[in-house]
Amino acid sequence: SVSARVVYGSGQTVNSESAMFTMLGVPEPWQTVDIGRVGVAGLADGGSDQIAVKGAGRLGGLSDGFRFVYQTLSGDGEITVRLRGLENLGPDGRAGVMIRETLTDTARYALVAVGSDRRSRWQFRPITAGETTTRVGGGLTPPDCWLKLVRAGLRFTAFSSRDGINWVQLGMRNMSMAPNVQMGLAVSSGDSAILDSAVFVNPVAVP
Repeated sequence: SVSARVVYGSGQTVNSESAMFTMLGVPEPWQTVDIGRVGVAGLADGGSDQIAVKGAGRLGGLSDGFRFVYQTLSGDGEITVRLRGLENLGPDGRAGVMIRETLTDTARYALVAVGSDRRSRWQFRPITAGETTTRVGGGLTPPDCWLKLVRAGLRFTAFSSRDGINWVQLGMRNMSMAPNVQMGLAVSSGDSAILDSAVFVNPVAVP
């Protein structure tokens, strides 16, 4: 709640009534931004244990449009999260974890995600402004869905799990990226005019 106070004369005060409001945002060191062309602005809100992300646009082709919740990764590292729920995800929508070279829409990246058909997506763009490769895998149904993406030198490896303990490798790709990159949570609805909502539980980013 917020209120205002006016001090006047020899120290007399007048207080306003309190106004209630809610602040949206993500905790440090997370940051959030829309990448590329999206017709509807996305948003993200939450704390260290859960982050809700809404994003429009499409991930794929020569350039991307999506909502990104991210932090900087220097060198090797990994990101792991549980995907609890999805809403309004279109046929080309994605919700998952990403390591991305820059915040430009044509940047190189690696992504492990879930599509609207509740099947895994291992997706990557190995060349800036180049074509995107997507490989569809097995079924993953939130909330029994964990995703992990690991960077080790030039190697990017994607994993999924149905219990957060036993992991299945979905794919691996060697790609050259800058030492300092961005890793985080990515949501695209598959449509620039529609927002999709995804809830990520306990995101853990390890430098």
